[in-house]
Amino acid sequence: MARLKASKVSSPGSTANATIAVKTVARALPIMKRAAAA
Repeated sequence: MARLKASKVSSPGSTANATIAVKTVARALPIMKRAAAA
């Protein structure tokens, strides 16, 4: 039971971290493309 609770608590956190990572990469890509073009 403790493991189930831990996984339920940690999964939303990891999902949020993944979303933040995706947003960060999405923002960084255009900057990298501009730098490469320049």
